[in-house]
Amino acid sequence: SRRRRWLVVDFDGTCTAHDTTPLLPKLASLVAREKRRTSSSTSSSSSSSSTDVDEKEEADDDSNIHERDLQNRLLQFEQLEKEYFKLYQMAKEEIASFSSMGEEGEGNNNDDDDN
Repeated sequence: SRRRRWLVVDFDGTCTAHDTTPLLPKLASLVAREKRRTSSSTSSSSSSSSTDVDEKEEADDDSNIHERDLQNRLLQFEQLEKEYFKLYQMAKEEIASFSSMGEEGEGNNNDDDDN
């Protein structure tokens, strides 16, 4: 049997075989984590040298912050995705109702314009 193939238009307008839009909250979380690391390394390099224990605590804190941030982003993405699909379904139903109204009217056409 032949398998159906699809091209998906991704969030950035590119076409791919798989929708990568659900990766957005994960990518955003990783970018935010990297920003935090960069800003904390800049501020810690100007202060006194830290011990191995301090570095482990910082890593644990960063991991906890990252996990909370990721969960928040995933929840927000899920809510936005549900809202989008709800509105998309409503729009499809509205279009379908307009289409059916047009089909009903086609049978009732009177050619009164010729009189």
